[in-house]
Amino acid sequence: MVWPKNAIGELDKRIGIVEIAQAENITLAHGRIDVGVAMATPLIRAVKAHQQDGMPVILEAPPGTSCPVIASLRGVGSLTSTTKSVPRREARSAQALVTSSNDSPT
Repeated sequence: MVWPKNAIGELDKRIGIVEIAQAENITLAHGRIDVGVAMATPLIRAVKAHQQDGMPVILEAPPGTSCPVIASLRGVGSLTSTTKSVPRREARSAQALVTSSNDSPT
């Protein structure tokens, strides 16, 4: 069977929104994913696009080593991590994740 030309296409679909708030010299870019959407990575990239050069950035991601964590860590210059108590084995895994995510192309 041969499919006709343009039988399959892509459609833009909203996955969430990026909200921007400004107070004096502080800018807050916040992403809110829509209910039922599983792909947070494009929303994280959209929020990170609002970073200002030379300004500190606080990124929050869910626990673990999932795609949202990788997307949040990619390209960071330094990291302060706040976590719950985890076994030493998991802490080493998180450290390796940070190292390998910054070796990946952005």
